[in-house]
Amino acid sequence: NDIVIPDYSISKQHCEFLRLASHVVLRDLDSHNGPFVEGALIPPRVPVVVENEDEVVLGRYKFEFLMPNTFVERVKNMASLV
Repeated sequence: NDIVIPDYSISKQHCEFLRLASHVVLRDLDSHNGPFVEGALIPPRVPVVVENEDEVVLGRYKFEFLMPNTFVERVKNMASLV
């Protein structure tokens, strides 16, 4: 695993993100609780496109998926507040 979240609600190999030509997909790896994208449960082994600023839920954890440009802009905005 590239990223490990040691929590009982997340399987040892929960899901994967794959970068394709023009987009990113999330694929469930037969996890126990499944990942959710924008509130929808992702079926096992079915790649689902993840859009910029989509909400991704893994177990008890909620994330916001950001494309690189959006991430950089958010960091710049936060830095300007300090």
